[in-house]
Amino acid sequence: MLVEGTFHRLGQRLRELRNSAGETQAAAAAAVGLTRPYLSAIEAGRRNITLETLYALAEHFDVDPTELLRPQLPEAEHENGINTGRN
Repeated sequence: MLVEGTFHRLGQRLRELRNSAGETQAAAAAAVGLTRPYLSAIEAGRRNITLETLYALAEHFDVDPTELLRPQLPEAEHENGINTGRN
């Protein structure tokens, strides 16, 4: 269950980064040597990825690899500047 949550979180974060960059799945996948269906499955939380792929995606989106795995603060906590000790 913990692993499935990690895959889901990773996929959500990748989708957010890709959408923020205004990039299609096809373009992002091609940039890191993946197929569009494979990236789609990662974003949906249905694929396990290698460290090599994790690092390639992080480099492409200019984030630290750990940023792709870190739980996001709930919006209310982030907006109110509440420190939950998770950052």
